[in-house]
Amino acid sequence: MNSFPSADACHWLSLPRVLMDGSVFIVALGAIVAGFVQGLSGFAFSLVAMSFWAWSVEPKLAAPLAVFGALSGQIIAALSVRRGFDFKLLLPSMVGGLAGIPIGISLLSLLDMHLYKGILGALLIVWCPFMLATRRLPRIRVGGRFADGLCGLLGGVCGGIGGFTGPIPTLWCSLRGMEKDMQRSVIQNFNLATLAFTMTSVDRRAAHPNTGCDLFVARSGIGRQQNLRTLDLADVCPRSTAP
Repeated sequence: MNSFPSADACHWLSLPRVLMDGSVFIVALGAIVAGFVQGLSGFAFSLVAMSFWAWSVEPKLAAPLAVFGALSGQIIAALSVRRGFDFKLLLPSMVGGLAGIPIGISLLSLLDMHLYKGILGALLIVWCPFMLATRRLPRIRVGGRFADGLCGLLGGVCGGIGGFTGPIPTLWCSLRGMEKDMQRSVIQNFNLATLAFTMTSVDRRAAHPNTGCDLFVARSGIGRQQNLRTLDLADVCPRSTAP
C-alpha cells in the first residue's frame, strides 16, 4: 500500500504553511499601519513599520523594505499634495543628509537583530516624548546653518540604517519654531531626496541580495523560504501525471 500522500493532499498541506507564514503577515501588517500613519503625518513610515518588522525580519532585509515603502509614500505625497520649496533653507540639511547616508549604510552591515532592535527602541524612547512635549520646550535660535546641517547628517545616518530620515529633522524643525507649512515643505523635500539617494545607494553585496522591491513582487528571501518549504513537501509527494 502506498504510504505517500496524494498530489491533492500535498497541495492542501502546503497551502496553509505558505499563507500562515508569520513573517509575511507581520510585513503586511506593518506596511498597512505605517502607510496609514504616513498618510496622516507625511513621514514616519519606516519608524512605524520597523516597530513591527524588527521582531521577525532581519535588519539587512527590513531596511530596504522600509526605504522602499517610505519612498513610495513620499512620491505619492509629492504628486498629490505639493509643498513649497525653499532651496536656501533646505540646502544645509540636504547636504548633511546626503553625507550621512553612506555612514548609515555602512553601519547597517555591522548590526545584528538584537542590536538593531535596541537602537530602534532607544530612538522611539527618546523621540516620542520629545515630540509630545515640543510645544512646551524652548525654541532653539542658535547654531544656524551648521546646526541644520548636523541635524540633516543625523537624519541621513538614520536613513541609511533603516529609512528613518524624518524623525530627527521633524523634531529639529519643531524646536526651531518653524511654521507648519514651512516645516512640512522642509520635511517632505528632505525625505524625498534622501530616501531616493538611499534606495540607489544600498550596497547589495553588504546587505540582503534582494531589495525592498523584491518582497513586494514576491521575490524576496521570505518568498524563497516559502518556496523551499513547499519543495520540502514536494520531495515526499508524488508528482501528478497527465491522464
